[in-house]
Amino acid sequence: MTSNAYNPQGVEILAPCGSYDILKSAISAGADACYIGGKKFGARAYAANFDDDVIYKALDYAHLHGVKVYLTVNTLLKESEISSLFAYLCPLYEAGLDAVIVQDLGVFSYIRRYLPDLPIHLSTQMNITSYHAAKMMKAYGAKRVVPAREMSFTEIKALKDKSGLEVEVFCHGAMCVCYSGRCLMSSLAGGRSGNRGRCAQTCRKCYDGEYKLSMKDLCTLEILPEILATGVDSLKIEGRMKNAYYVASAVEAYKQTVDDIMNDRFDLNVAMDRKLRLGEVFSRGGFTTGYFFGVGDRYDTFHDMPGHTGVEIGTVDSVKGGAVDFRLRHDLNHGDVLVFRTRDGSEVEITSGKDALAGETISLPAPKTKYINQGAKVFRVKNEPFNDSLFRNHINSFSKKIHITGELSAKKGEKLMLTLYQEVFGNTISGVAYSNERLEPANTVDPSMAENILEKLTATGDTEYIIDNVDMKVDSGVFVPFRLVKDIRRKAIEALETSVKESFRNIRPKEPSGEPYESRRTPVEGVQNYVSVETLEQLYACMSSGMINGVCMSHNVYKKAATEGTTVRLKLKGIKIFIALEDIIRAGINDRLDLVNEGISGIYIRCIDELAQARELEGRERFDAIVSSSVYAMNTCAAGFIRDQLKSYKNVYLEEPRELNETELSELGGAYEVVPVYGYEQVMVTRQSIDSEKITDDSKNTYYVISGKLYDRIYNGTPFFAPERVSAAAPGIALWRFTIESPDEIVKLLNGHVPRNKTYGHLKRGIA
Repeated sequence: MTSNAYNPQGVEILAPCGSYDILKSAISAGADACYIGGKKFGARAYAANFDDDVIYKALDYAHLHGVKVYLTVNTLLKESEISSLFAYLCPLYEAGLDAVIVQDLGVFSYIRRYLPDLPIHLSTQMNITSYHAAKMMKAYGAKRVVPAREMSFTEIKALKDKSGLEVEVFCHGAMCVCYSGRCLMSSLAGGRSGNRGRCAQTCRKCYDGEYKLSMKDLCTLEILPEILATGVDSLKIEGRMKNAYYVASAVEAYKQTVDDIMNDRFDLNVAMDRKLRLGEVFSRGGFTTGYFFGVGDRYDTFHDMPGHTGVEIGTVDSVKGGAVDFRLRHDLNHGDVLVFRTRDGSEVEITSGKDALAGETISLPAPKTKYINQGAKVFRVKNEPFNDSLFRNHINSFSKKIHITGELSAKKGEKLMLTLYQEVFGNTISGVAYSNERLEPANTVDPSMAENILEKLTATGDTEYIIDNVDMKVDSGVFVPFRLVKDIRRKAIEALETSVKESFRNIRPKEPSGEPYESRRTPVEGVQNYVSVETLEQLYACMSSGMINGVCMSHNVYKKAATEGTTVRLKLKGIKIFIALEDIIRAGINDRLDLVNEGISGIYIRCIDELAQARELEGRERFDAIVSSSVYAMNTCAAGFIRDQLKSYKNVYLEEPRELNETELSELGGAYEVVPVYGYEQVMVTRQSIDSEKITDDSKNTYYVISGKLYDRIYNGTPFFAPERVSAAAPGIALWRFTIESPDEIVKLLNGHVPRNKTYGHLKRGIA
C-alpha cells in the first residue's frame, strides 16, 4: 500500500475478483487486496465465485505476493443457516483469511463470539451513514467500515476521525440508486432478494419509457486527491460480476493515480485520459463522481439505456453508399469496435480497419446505414491497443513479480546453503535450503566463481520471483557445480513459499457452545393496534376509529399535533405516542436526537445509526423502543444483538422481518412483537430525486414515490394486507402503516374494509 500524510498506514487498492484468474490479473495490475465470494452467503450469488479449495489456493497466491484477501459474507442469514457459519469460516480462518465483509448483525455477533480473532469489515449493505453506528460497531470489535456511497467528503472525514475504524470507500463501478441494504424492490417484484445476493437489478429496468433509476457508474480518478485527504484506508472497486479486462484496467488506473498523488505528480489531464480508457471498458452514458461533494441530482442517472455505452468519439457527418463518414474526437485504432445507435432503437456495430487521428474525418463501411441518421453519435466500446496491453501484461501473463533477497554460503567441506528473505506486511520471512552434497576444493582457483554463481542464482527467468540482492560468502578455491546452484535456488524458493504460507496460518478456535444471544421477547397483552402516519390528516382519521393503542409519527407531524393540542387528546385516550425517526440520518444534518422533554412514550428506530444513537439517549429508561424491520433481524442472533443495545429501555419491540415466510417466522419462536398487518411496502430509499409521484415498469408493476429534502422513498404499488396475523391466539402489536392513503380510506380500513388489490408479501413464498 502507498502511505500519505493523512494516512501513514497506506491507501489500499481493493479489487473485486469473481474468479481465481481475475484475482491473479488484479494482483498483476497492482491490487493491494482482493475481495472474493465463496459458494455461500455472498452478495453476488450469480458470480462464478470460489469453491473452498480455490479459496485456499487464492489465499496462498495472494499472500505470497503481499496481497490480502477478504471474503464476502454480506447477506442476511436465516435462522437455519447461522449454525453453519462456523464450519464454513473456521477452515478459511485457519488458512489465513484476512477478513470477512459482513452485513447481518447476527452474523457479526456470531463471528465475534466464535471466531473472535477473525477481522470483520462492515459492509456498505449494513447501511451505515454516519459515525454513530461506526462507533457502536467498533466497541464490539469491528475493524473496518464501508459506509454508504452517498456520504460526502466531510461526513467521511468525520466518520474516520470519530469512529476509530478503518474506512473503505467505493471509488469505481456500478452505483445502486437505493441506499445499499435498503432495497426490497427486487425481492418483492420477483422474489430475488438483493439482501441475499440475488438482485434482479430492477433499477436497470425501464419505467414510463425511461431508465429513470439507472445510475451512471462511479469514477473518481479526477477527485482522488480530495478523497485521500479524508484519511481513508481503502479504495474499493466494484465489480465481482465483471471480467478480467474491467478489473485489471480499473486497478491499474487507480494504482497509478494514487502513486502519482503520493509522489506529488498528480496531473488532471493524465487522470482524465485514464478515465477515458476505463469508459471504453465499461460505462453507462459516462461516469459520475457520486455524492462526495455533498450534492447529487437526477443527472447522475442515464435515462437512455442501462448497459455499456462506451465513449463518444465522433458524430456522423454523412451516410452514403454503405459507408458512414464521421469526424473523430479521439484517435482511432485498427481493430477498435464502434457502435452507432440507430433511430429504431437498435445498434450497428462495426470494427475499424483503419488508424486515424483526432480531428480527421474518416469513412468506414457499415451495415444498415439507412437506419443511421446524420448527426448520430459514434461510440467506441472497445479500444483494441488498450485491451491488447491489458491482455499481455495482466491477463495472459502477470507482470507483478515477488522481490526477494538472500544469503549464500559456499564453504569447502560443507553443504551449499541458501537463505532467501521476503518482506510480507512488514515482517521478514525466510526460507533456507542445503545442497545434497558437500563442496569440494576446485582444481584451479577461479576468481570469478562468486560472480558466476550470483549470475546463475539470480537468473529466475519466467518464475514469480526476482532476486534483488544476495550476500555472497564464497570460499576462495571452492568448486560449486552450477547444477547445485539451480537446484538450491528451487529448494530455497519452495522453503520460502512454505514459510510465507505458514506465517498466515491460525490455530483452530474452540467449537461453538451455547447461543450468542437468547431471544428475549417483550410480553404484549392481547392485541395492540398501532398506526404509522405521514400527515396530521391521517392522524385525525386514525383517532376517529377509536381502536388504536399507539401511533408513530415524524417529529414534524408531532410538533404540529402538539401545537393544536392533539397530542394531549391522544394521551387522555391512553394512546401511546412514538416519534418515528428518519429513514436515513446524516451527521450534522438530521441526526439530532433530543427527545427527553417531548412527553412521548417512545421512539420508532428505522436505521442502524439511530440504533447507535438510541443507546445514549437521555431519559431512555422511561421510553419504549420499536425497531423497524429496516434494521434487519432475520435471525435470533441479530434480534438479540439489537435488544442488547437497547437493554436500558423500558420495553423493546422488534418488527418482523419482511422477507421471511410464515414457516420461517414460526421457527424464530416468537422473537418479534410487532407484526405488520397493512401498508404499502417501502422498496427503496434513494438520494436521487425521482421527480414523479408514480412510476410503472414494462411489466406493469407500479410504485409510488414520496419525495423529501434528503431522500425519496419508493413504495410497492399494491398494499400488504394480512390483519389475521395478530389475534387473541397470537397476541402482539398489529402495525398499520399509512403512507399515501386518504383519511376516508384509513377509516374504512380500520373499520374492516378489505382492499380490492392486496398482497401477502413474502408470507407465502418467502425468498431463496
